[in-house]
Amino acid sequence: MDVDEFVKHVYQRNYQPSERSFLAKNGFVTSYCRGWMTSDGLESEIWLVRFSTAGEARYEYQSMATNWKRESEPTVTFADPAVDGEGATSTKLDSVKKAETRIGATLGEMFVYVKTYNPGVPDKAAAMALIQQQIQLMIRKSR
Repeated sequence: MDVDEFVKHVYQRNYQPSERSFLAKNGFVTSYCRGWMTSDGLESEIWLVRFSTAGEARYEYQSMATNWKRESEPTVTFADPAVDGEGATSTKLDSVKKAETRIGATLGEMFVYVKTYNPGVPDKAAAMALIQQQIQLMIRKSR
């Protein structure tokens, strides 16, 4: 996806113009998303976002993680030391009664962003396992 499609799918409408401009000026190259749902109702998305440099990818990750910390309850932030990442959970249910967990990390010029939607309560462990698997896969493929 190009920057317009990425912004449209990831950012709330009121933030889209500024984020589109910011990303275009700060090394956004391309993005890719894969999503699926399991039989128990867990929905997952993995976003891979390539930037021109590792520093630009890290800056996007840090910006997003900082914004999560500014959100009010029911958002709770957490660290994921296994991938040097950070995430956030929310117990606020969406229109289909699912709670969201978000987690981000970087690997080189890639920003890796995982979102899960779980029936009833956030599933932090599922999101952490998913980002760890994705990072490990990227490391193996880069060798």
